[in-house]
Amino acid sequence: RSQEFNYQCWTIFADALSFLYAFALYDTLVDVFYTFVFSERGYKPQFILAVVITVLFEPIVRTFKHHVQKTKERQAWAQLLKQKLPFVVGVAWAQFVQSILVHLVETELGNAGNARVWPYLVLFVGLWLLMATWYHGVLGSFTTLMDDDDLESSPQAVAPKDVS
Repeated sequence: RSQEFNYQCWTIFADALSFLYAFALYDTLVDVFYTFVFSERGYKPQFILAVVITVLFEPIVRTFKHHVQKTKERQAWAQLLKQKLPFVVGVAWAQFVQSILVHLVETELGNAGNARVWPYLVLFVGLWLLMATWYHGVLGSFTTLMDDDDLESSPQAVAPKDVS
């Protein structure tokens, strides 16, 4: 029982450190992006940042998912990247959606008061549903592609011979 508790504590500690790693990585990327590429923040640069992070991290995650790592250190590193790089991509897209809403509220709401808050709340829920639907659709497509690749590369995927 003591060993199980010890294992759970170290697992929680490792998960907390991996979240810190993911947020530190995202903050570093944002700082570098706005220091060297764009001088002002807004929804347009945030969209470009989200696309760049997605394009950069997708092959890294795919590579670590399909290659068997030989050493324990490489296995731990691969596990960290497989779990937290998609999280960083999600944070980038969440920040993009938030920057759109902030821009809309700042430019359109102005001093009109609370009467115009409801359309933006509806817009937020609509954007959230759209992004969630899009995300799950992309995941479903990737899963189908991965399953098709696995079937084609496996030796059991060879068509059975007709014995009649």
